[in-house]
Amino acid sequence: MLKGCVTPARTVETVQDQLVKSGKVFKTNVEENVRQRVAGVEETGIEEAISGSEANTQDEKSQTTRQRLRLDEHRSENAFKQRQITEPQLKIGDQTVSTETKVISRILSLSKNIAETYGFVTLQFFNRGYLNITKSWVCNVKCMGVLPKILFIATDQVALDGLSKFHPEVQVLPLPLETLFKLSIGFVAYYRFILLRTWVILVLLQSDIPVTLIESDAVWFDDALPIINSYAAYDIVSAPNGATERGISGGFIYLSNTQVTKALWWDVFHRFEVCVNGLNDESQKMGYSSSEMKILSEELTKTDIRVKTLPLENFVSGLWYKKPKLREITNPVVIQVNYVIGVDEKIKLAKRWGHWFLTDDGQCEENNAIMKCQ
Repeated sequence: MLKGCVTPARTVETVQDQLVKSGKVFKTNVEENVRQRVAGVEETGIEEAISGSEANTQDEKSQTTRQRLRLDEHRSENAFKQRQITEPQLKIGDQTVSTETKVISRILSLSKNIAETYGFVTLQFFNRGYLNITKSWVCNVKCMGVLPKILFIATDQVALDGLSKFHPEVQVLPLPLETLFKLSIGFVAYYRFILLRTWVILVLLQSDIPVTLIESDAVWFDDALPIINSYAAYDIVSAPNGATERGISGGFIYLSNTQVTKALWWDVFHRFEVCVNGLNDESQKMGYSSSEMKILSEELTKTDIRVKTLPLENFVSGLWYKKPKLREITNPVVIQVNYVIGVDEKIKLAKRWGHWFLTDDGQCEENNAIMKCQ
């Protein structure tokens, strides 16, 4: 379990250093774009994000900006340099995934292209057990202009073939991982899948590509991604997880490519890797206390990092379906269908609420107003 995991400090080459040597790194101006977005929002609230109160004079604004720059410099020198970040390969059980493969190079290349267009790449991982839920979500957002911003990563051939042929705008790449067909939260097989996802995010961050992670067990009422640009002064932006405006949600979370975020995510990955690879039986239960989001929440208490929790009014957990009072006080842009365990149960719930967008013959619904196709 999590409390028994030991994460000794290590100093190794960064993934980016490894890729530079192999000629596979992609130089990008994404980090500069982020700096420009931060500068662009300075007049509309960056002071409040840093100091907790709005500056009333130009002198106060200039002082706040200088404080922010000094803080960034401190983070860059102290947080990141202590952890030169990770190995060029990942071991999951008996399997090994390497940054030297063509698959990772393709993921880096496409992620870079998406990030340079939209400011960050948005990732969604899935396997064959989640294929229909992923198809339903594609139907949900296909008319919202969302799909060109998303890179889907399929961990088996059935998932890859099923989604790549489903919609012309879908961008999907394979990253094979042999694991159980149906993944249940809390079990080793599920967390091996999540470990792969956590590592890919680290590889992208170390290549200076900001990442937004989303999950397909959700209903979107509009394109939720532009809101991230409103919080460019933050290192992490996350939907809340629960019935209050607290917590971190793996279903909708943005990770900037700042040095402090890279260092933090390395800590999360390394602790999580120790936990997952310490267990050999895929059917063994680890519990939520060993999840990467639980580890992230703990690590956030140890570091000075800018975190923004998105408004509960617009970003709601699956408790929305269970708590009438929560439905009364919210106007969702995204409802994450969590707090419901099992693919079949998620699908039943979505259908009951009109939040399922896939017909019985595997096509997109045509008359669901949520899809905004008319």
